[in-house]
Amino acid sequence: MNSNKIQLLNNFGLVLILLLIIGTLYSPLLCQSKNIVIISNLNSGRNFDLKRAEQITSLLNNEVDLNVIIFLGEISKSGSTAELKVIKSELEKLKTPYYIIGGYNNYSGINNYSSNFNQIFENDEFVLNDNNRILLGINSVIPNYPDNALIKVETTNKVMEELKTFKYNDAYLFINNSLSITQNAKYLLSLLKNKNILSFYPAEKSFSAKLNSDYKFLEIGVPPSINFDDINYLLIEEIYDTIRVIKKTDKKDLPESQYSISLNDLNLSNLSIDQPNIDSSLKKVFEIEFNTSSTTGSIAAANRIYTSLDNGLIYLNDLSGKEKFVTELMGTIKSNQVLYKDLLIAATIEGDLYSINSNTGEVLQVVGIGEKITSDIALIETINLNSKSIEVVFGTSEGNIFCYDAFSFELLWEKSISKVPIISTPLVQKDKVVFLNSNSSIYCVSAKSGSLNWKYEFSDNQNFSPKNYPRGDSKNIFSISPEGNLFAVDLLLGRKTWSSNTKGLLNQFYITSDKQSLVVINDIGMMTFISSKDGKEIQRIEFKKSGLFSFIIAENEWNLFVGFSDGSLYILDKKFVAKQLIPPNQIPITSINVLNKNEFIIKDINGKITLYKIN
Repeated sequence: MNSNKIQLLNNFGLVLILLLIIGTLYSPLLCQSKNIVIISNLNSGRNFDLKRAEQITSLLNNEVDLNVIIFLGEISKSGSTAELKVIKSELEKLKTPYYIIGGYNNYSGINNYSSNFNQIFENDEFVLNDNNRILLGINSVIPNYPDNALIKVETTNKVMEELKTFKYNDAYLFINNSLSITQNAKYLLSLLKNKNILSFYPAEKSFSAKLNSDYKFLEIGVPPSINFDDINYLLIEEIYDTIRVIKKTDKKDLPESQYSISLNDLNLSNLSIDQPNIDSSLKKVFEIEFNTSSTTGSIAAANRIYTSLDNGLIYLNDLSGKEKFVTELMGTIKSNQVLYKDLLIAATIEGDLYSINSNTGEVLQVVGIGEKITSDIALIETINLNSKSIEVVFGTSEGNIFCYDAFSFELLWEKSISKVPIISTPLVQKDKVVFLNSNSSIYCVSAKSGSLNWKYEFSDNQNFSPKNYPRGDSKNIFSISPEGNLFAVDLLLGRKTWSSNTKGLLNQFYITSDKQSLVVINDIGMMTFISSKDGKEIQRIEFKKSGLFSFIIAENEWNLFVGFSDGSLYILDKKFVAKQLIPPNQIPITSINVLNKNEFIIKDINGKITLYKIN
């Protein structure tokens, strides 16, 4: 070969190398795939297996060109602090950044109160800008409601703010429930208008990929990553405009293609939010949006409305909407506050009891219980000779009950009555206080000493869902069994007087102000009035709903107001004629305060309070 040919080949080689370098600099998408690994339901109901976790860590560390690892669904069966710490220690060995969108079991039960998962894993939600696409990690679990899903307003607000700073065409959603059962998904999806959307969620059994019937985006169900015979995970590759979903295992088998689609074949999101039309008889006096989760009830008294938010803030507004004060408690508020004249009493899950000046918002006293406060608060009025004392009672995660003087915060008595948490609102009946624990067992104690009068116990079937019972009249205590049956127990003797088969109903009920009727509702909106005397059915009203998980009822002399978890509000007159005042907006109503015949206040789970007047 002569020198001219050698020189020509050398020049060609230099040009080729130069073109490759330029292509790498200016067209990086042509030279690399953008890979994501999804691990679904790491434990899936089993006890934690460290050996399996070590195998997964080793497998993932051998992967190349990974951008991120997403753990979807259940990672711990027990949810204990010790187990979660071991899991975190193992996952920290991963070379690739990882995020966890925990499953139902990580947020339910006693862990809802102790927040073990959130204490150990801080990155349970995320917004990532990843090569001209957005990765969104969304937690839609409603604690204690495994069949329902809801996205917190804080999550939607976070996504809305962070997306303002990014330029992107595609959005990958990683969520612990299918968006088809996520009640308020449209509020999140409306932020992704004109984008390609793919959503991944943990599936119970097999892989699935289909268009969401409501919003027409691609939704992929990811089966558990640990089976009896293998460990598997999904690798999401995006090369050019094609997305490939590949199943890989710990075996030596070749990777298995699960699904492939071009981004050009996806539907661009075009969802917009329309404001629901309220009934023409309603006039909105004022509306305040706190944009913070609020699961507790509001208090309306003497031209005032007290609103507590889950993040520890308590607001006082007058009935024109003007803010009078805001007070911050150091912790999470999940217990309903109580008001006595100029004294407001509130508690945090973390175990602190507060007394607050109800006029100024000044914190007067605070006492640490040393245990998590898992029940609501109740007040006891005790008369001794010519003096009257006001006492505060509540229960804790350790099954203990406490009674404090409301003004001095002196501990009057403390008793251990249960091996599991005390929940719901203590029911004060004359000289007795009735408590409910997470087994649905009922305990009746002396209001003066806390000594046990009687108990009506059930098995160890734990149920931590928020309860608005037990209720009572002068003779009976009304509650719901673990099987879902409504029943009555004699207040003096602690013996069951009647039981009504109410299985399939929502785990709550309401007792009318005249104490004559108990009101129950099922998940499709069938309301039933039951006699408090004998448990027999009185009346039925059909609201024709679907997927309900809670309701709120309030009443005055003329009407009954019913708010549902789909955001709708109805009014019933004394003849049981129902009229819809507010249509569904998929934001659950969490509080109703009836002020008079023509005015009422509603609060939703997003912390919005609205005063309405009926023309």
